[in-house]
Amino acid sequence: MALPKRPLTHQIEDKSVNAFKKAMPDHWVVRDKSHDYGIDQEVEIFEPDGTATGILFYVQLKATSSKDEEKQKSVSIRRGSLAYYAELDLPVLIARYAEAADAFHFKWNHEISLLDVPEDQESLTVKFGDLPDFVDYSPEGLKKTALALRKLRAIGNDTPINISVTFSSDNTNQAPSRYTRIIQQSLPRSRLFTVNGNDATSELNLSLTLKDEELQLHVDSLYPTTIGTERLDDTNLSSNISYCLCAFLVRAQLLHHARVLADHLLSQGTQTQNGFLAFKSCTAFQSDVVKSLELALVNNVHHQVDEFWVSLSSYILSQELSRDIKSKVMIRLNTASLDHLKDEAPPEVLASFHYNIGNSYKSVDNHFAAIRSYNKARKIDPSYLERGYFLQEVGAALFLRHKYTPASRFYEKHLEIDENDSSRFVLADALFFSGKLKEALDLLNKICTAKPGPFTFEVALKAHLISSLIDHHQKDEVSRDQTEAKRRLSELSDKLESPEAVEAYLEIINSIDPLNGWASFNLAISLSQEKRPKDALHGFLMQAFTVLNDAEAWANAFACALSAKDLPKETVAAIGSLGQHHCGSDFNKHWDTLCEQNQIPPSAIEACEAVFAFLLGIEEEKEGGLATIRLAPGGNPESDAN
Repeated sequence: MALPKRPLTHQIEDKSVNAFKKAMPDHWVVRDKSHDYGIDQEVEIFEPDGTATGILFYVQLKATSSKDEEKQKSVSIRRGSLAYYAELDLPVLIARYAEAADAFHFKWNHEISLLDVPEDQESLTVKFGDLPDFVDYSPEGLKKTALALRKLRAIGNDTPINISVTFSSDNTNQAPSRYTRIIQQSLPRSRLFTVNGNDATSELNLSLTLKDEELQLHVDSLYPTTIGTERLDDTNLSSNISYCLCAFLVRAQLLHHARVLADHLLSQGTQTQNGFLAFKSCTAFQSDVVKSLELALVNNVHHQVDEFWVSLSSYILSQELSRDIKSKVMIRLNTASLDHLKDEAPPEVLASFHYNIGNSYKSVDNHFAAIRSYNKARKIDPSYLERGYFLQEVGAALFLRHKYTPASRFYEKHLEIDENDSSRFVLADALFFSGKLKEALDLLNKICTAKPGPFTFEVALKAHLISSLIDHHQKDEVSRDQTEAKRRLSELSDKLESPEAVEAYLEIINSIDPLNGWASFNLAISLSQEKRPKDALHGFLMQAFTVLNDAEAWANAFACALSAKDLPKETVAAIGSLGQHHCGSDFNKHWDTLCEQNQIPPSAIEACEAVFAFLLGIEEEKEGGLATIRLAPGGNPESDAN
């Protein structure tokens, strides 16, 4: 009989726990914590005589048995874990234990910025490299840092901060008063900041240390921010110290103080050539991305595409703001870059700015402006017409402008580059709405619908609707005059109160625009009142597919599908599922209203049980659902091109 074996990973983990406890002073208390949230230990610091200090910190242990030095000095941590650490009341020490060397590498969670992790990236590789000479991970250094962090978190918006200017031994020939004067002149007139002061109300002292040709700003090794001074004179030394201080305050989460200083830098038009310091200072405005951009433009972020430009763009897009604000700010940034570059930059650079502007317009549903910018991009750099994502985005913008025929041309070219079910579907959609019914149906029939879900439901339902339209019109292709149909509809009442009104709607459907959703919906109302649910179903589906978030159309289609006795339960279930998928609770509200108004026969309501049983079976079988590739703001069809 084979005996159970203890996994090697468990052995290394236990060894790392014992090694960490051994590395801490005997008079400190190290408590084991639950592993549920990535915290392994809690450390409480006591004085050698046993006196409590009230200083605590958490520890996450990451052990490795690798003998590779690079692997020993790096570890992957989930973005969610880093965000969780930032929300905790106590600091988190990340301890990397290398079994082969029986040694630890440390890093505090505050030394890792989430701004450096893209939104779509789930984890970050944290590296434990060579440390600055003022960073101390000895027990005394850990205590000092944990205490300093506690002080930082206790700082109020009105608490003055004192900046203490010190010099290393090799700078003794420099006059401290000169730097003190420069720093004082560069700060805003505010009691929040003092330099080499003795203000009793100041609870925090920042150390600004000049050493060799570097200026280091930190609080007991926290958030070290460094700039070189070898090329600085009195003028740019002043601005760089100000930006260095602002960047430090942002990193230390002293955001009120940081914003006061950032506002001062903006009002004075103060510049720095250090992109890192400029970017960090721009983030002092937090969600006020308009001011962030203004300060970035002061620092010439638009003069070239570099790390500063990319970091600022990512920061703006990551903020929890309305799409409209984000779009306006990004358009201004890209336009400013274009205005500066004019025609001097390489075509691919100029084209990229027009492309970015197009995406910004598209994000707020200004598809006309988006198409105009996309066209500029492809005229400057024709290679865009060979890029699948570009073809899909232009196709989507044209589709949402109801320019279905040109949209289908872009989708056709995209299908040539990337042939898959998603690209087949968006092309079929464009062909369908342009009136090419048979071509659209042929493409839909090539899509695999074996696994039920929103996407495959939509494919099957749309194929069902198109087949019905082909049978009704006895044509593989129909012509649409959307402009004339819109004019005619504006002259009609939504209520079909006379045979003449019905005839007017029929004329629109039969002669002017056979795929007009609103006319189809109104005629479906008339057909449902005549107890012709199967015929009415097609009209409601036409409107539902034209405006995806029309909950009333989906609810009516579901009611008609239940009332039509010969429809498979899979078709009925698909309509109900898509109604909820596209409209959420609004679909349920309209369905409840129809039930209350007794517009649904009892037999149809009873049929719901079989439908819901079918849907429940799908939910139990599938492993993580399929997402639809058409989810459009405002309820319009859109390809998943973003």
